[in-house]
Amino acid sequence: MKKKCFLLILLMFAFLNVNIYKLEDIINIDTVYAEDIIEVNSFSELESVVSDLNSNGGSKTVKIMSDITGDSIGLNNGELTLLGDGVTITYTGAVGIAVSGGSTLNVGTSSTSANISMTGNYISNSIVTVYDTSTFNMYDGTTIGPAKSTGQAALVNLTKNGTFNMYGGTLTDGNGSAAGAVIINGTSTFNMYGGLITNCSGTSGGGAVGMSNASILGGDTGGPTFNMYGGTISGNTGKFGGALYMYSTQDSYPINFNMSGGTITNNTSTYYGGGVYAYGNSTNVSLSGGIITSNTASWGGGVYVQKGQLKITGGEITSNVATSNGGGLCLYASTSSITNGKINKNKTTNTSSGRGGAIYIASSSTADISNTEIKENSSIYGGAMLVISSSTVDLKGSTITNNTAKYGGGIYLNGGTVNIESGMPIYNNTASSSADDILSRGTSSGAYLTYGKAYTSGILDDCNHQIDGWYVDSGGKRWSETGAVSREYDSSITGGIYIKAAHKTPYVVTFESNGGTDVDSQTVEAGDTAEEPEEPTKEGYTFNGWYTDEDLTEEYDFSKVVASDMTLYAKWEEITYTVSFDSNGGSEVDSETINYNESATKPEDPTKEGYIFKGWYIDSDLTTEYDFDTIVTENMILYAKWEEITYTVSFDSNGGSEVDSETVTYKGKATKPSDPTKEGYTFKGWYTDSSLTTEYDFNSEVTEGMILYAKWEKVEESTNPSTKDYIKYYMILMTICMNVFFFETLKRVKRD
Repeated sequence: MKKKCFLLILLMFAFLNVNIYKLEDIINIDTVYAEDIIEVNSFSELESVVSDLNSNGGSKTVKIMSDITGDSIGLNNGELTLLGDGVTITYTGAVGIAVSGGSTLNVGTSSTSANISMTGNYISNSIVTVYDTSTFNMYDGTTIGPAKSTGQAALVNLTKNGTFNMYGGTLTDGNGSAAGAVIINGTSTFNMYGGLITNCSGTSGGGAVGMSNASILGGDTGGPTFNMYGGTISGNTGKFGGALYMYSTQDSYPINFNMSGGTITNNTSTYYGGGVYAYGNSTNVSLSGGIITSNTASWGGGVYVQKGQLKITGGEITSNVATSNGGGLCLYASTSSITNGKINKNKTTNTSSGRGGAIYIASSSTADISNTEIKENSSIYGGAMLVISSSTVDLKGSTITNNTAKYGGGIYLNGGTVNIESGMPIYNNTASSSADDILSRGTSSGAYLTYGKAYTSGILDDCNHQIDGWYVDSGGKRWSETGAVSREYDSSITGGIYIKAAHKTPYVVTFESNGGTDVDSQTVEAGDTAEEPEEPTKEGYTFNGWYTDEDLTEEYDFSKVVASDMTLYAKWEEITYTVSFDSNGGSEVDSETINYNESATKPEDPTKEGYIFKGWYIDSDLTTEYDFDTIVTENMILYAKWEEITYTVSFDSNGGSEVDSETVTYKGKATKPSDPTKEGYTFKGWYTDSSLTTEYDFNSEVTEGMILYAKWEKVEESTNPSTKDYIKYYMILMTICMNVFFFETLKRVKRD
């Protein structure tokens, strides 16, 4: 027993040891975590932590426990992570926090929300300035702004080769010169993965982000880069570029904006580029994804590129507005390659001179546009596109449709060259004055148009008809069959031309159903045949075909080619039904012809010898009698029902034994019954009359009911005793003898 207790104590001790070890481990972890986070309650305490980092390097995490205010902080070594609990850091100096010397500033972490706001009053630089190869990482829960700067940007300044990674949070209410929120200088990089930049303004540049290569010195390579992978830039206002301002002064150093995701929306530029403004030979705008939408400017509601390069391989530019030119894109003295893009629902709002609803291409620009959708844009000149001033555009595999303008609903060419791939879908555009699809002013205006055949697979919205070619569509003569101008791809047009993708004037075949159900008219191409429609219906009538004349004398042949407008007339035949009568061996009854919705007339009853007529039945089994008040709805046969005639032959036995009556069919023969009997009489036969003068012949046919009367003859009485009398007397004698014998025997018995 003691041994067992000892073992139990050992096991308990081991269990406690293990659990104590685990508890100590947890306590140690908490202790380390607490030691790693430095809590500060004042700006000076934060300065002290940063000073230690600058001297010794390493990394430190600081949690700011309350709102703090101070001049500025300079981080030039190590890695600093700032956390908070809904607190605000207010900077009063020329710069808020400067990050340099290859150091890293994190506001928040990928797993921990920062819960910090940074603000500044009137500062000469930015709240966060990143120098050299230093990095600023911004996470969810971070808010920078409001701030107003006399410098380039109020919130974040990237200088030389600094990097800003925005993973979340908000940049808001910044007001600067080149940009309201972020300025990217030198060879710095801004990577936007998420978050929001909003309500910022640039007095001379972009509302949200500005980019410049002016500060790059000789020997440096590359230039400023903005990579937008996600996030939103919204509600900002700039003089040039509502969201992004790109300005190059040195051709050797490229300025790059690469957008593969995210949204640029509802930004406003006073002049150029509601979403993006790029100026200079070394500016490069590249869109592979994301959306630029609902931005506004005077020129280039979505994107404005002057002298630079535009490359689109995806994404959307939609619903942007330019008050003057280029609702979606304005390309000025630039080079563009647009593939697999969507440029839809953009517009210009100037009601007298707005140009290029989707794209405005001017000043010797070149644009190669392929496999791109350009739909539902609008302007006064060139609903989809306006090309001017020696520019060159090559169009391949794209779709230009449902755009609207006053002149040139699809394309307006007023100088320069446009080459359109044969069969490319340009159709269903609308011009209220001239040229629904393409308007070229001709070589007198320096316009050269090369185009091929129309897109003949298209269906026109206004008539649901298939396109078969190009047609003249000028102001004085809108398209018509005689104005066909279909051309091959290598045809270069030197004169002015106004054209529309359309079809030959069709013929209309109308169907007059003459009181029947409606039949839709058909639009038939000249040279085609009409399609025979589904037969109409008319209550009480049978359809008997379509006729070319109102008198219904000539039936129409639907295999014939339609050569003019025509009306075809329906022929009808009133529906009638035949009611036939099967008299089942009775007298013949004529059939009746019954009009639609009428009832049959009951005929005179047929006759049949030996039978009584019992009515008309709808089935040959004679189970359901027909009601002549019923409306006839089909051909039918009615069947006569008969009942065979029978007669009763009764027998009056005139006092003799009763004889049952007989039922005899028509012209049948009665069966002679057994002779009745009557005491004292001899039966002498059956007679047809009660006077018994005519004896009935049972071989005669019965044709009526009758009574047959028995005839009797009285039997004469005899004087000699009859056999019965002898028997009677014998029985009496035998009785007397038996009684005598009985009594004599009885006496002997008593005596003995």
